[in-house]
Amino acid sequence: MHRAPSSLYIYYIKGRFSSPINSPSFLGTWEEEGESFLFFSRPESELVERALEEEKLVLQDSFKVDYFEWIGGRFEEIAIGDVRIVPIWESKRLRDGDILLDPSVVFGAGNHPTTYNCLEALNILFSLERIDSVVDMGCGTGILSLFCAKKGASGIFALDLNPLAVKTAWHNIRLNGFEDRILPVRGRAQDFTYLPVDLIIANIHFDVLLQLMEERAFFQKRFFILSGLFPSHIMDIRQRLLNGGARIFGIVGMESGWPTIVGGFTCDKAP
Repeated sequence: MHRAPSSLYIYYIKGRFSSPINSPSFLGTWEEEGESFLFFSRPESELVERALEEEKLVLQDSFKVDYFEWIGGRFEEIAIGDVRIVPIWESKRLRDGDILLDPSVVFGAGNHPTTYNCLEALNILFSLERIDSVVDMGCGTGILSLFCAKKGASGIFALDLNPLAVKTAWHNIRLNGFEDRILPVRGRAQDFTYLPVDLIIANIHFDVLLQLMEERAFFQKRFFILSGLFPSHIMDIRQRLLNGGARIFGIVGMESGWPTIVGGFTCDKAP
């Protein structure tokens, strides 16, 4: 997608849709708990109906939504420290050192406070410490993994349960030439806490975050950045971290309503 569509046309199907769709307007299939959502940049009712006949599936509903509303707000150039994140439809403005990002229809363009606050937290950590390896849980577009690679990390796992997110992250990894640094992986965050990395980034649902913190391996990482939280979650998460021997360096973006906790277990410097 080399320009942002004005609208998305979404077709909701009960069941797993697996047929290939050959249309320039097709943006991808979102699969979740036995349901499929087909995304197009223009109406494609007849095409979808024909495809569903072959799959023996039934269309449940269809929607038209504003593209930028879907991805969490208008996505324009974002500057975090010395790194700029440039949308693919503004690629003519790309300079050396920039990140080029195609959000497709996946969360994580940097315009939502949870993602932006993680970027700010990463900028602080990388300015203080050497971080070589990262697991990015709930990677979405791969934006946080790309930022880590720009800052010098060389072993990065970009993890998401959603296959469309993994596909989108891989597309963005290739756009930026980081195939040798970032590996996109499909899976549950809870199954990957064992990875022996310096930094764990978890911008995920609160209940999944609680499950991560039940794993001993979580508390063996040098650093962590936790996001996707409400202010009401902070006291609970903070206490669990302290009980596990963590040091809280700071909380980024409390004023945004989406606080991000930054901390570690072996670092003596704090942002």
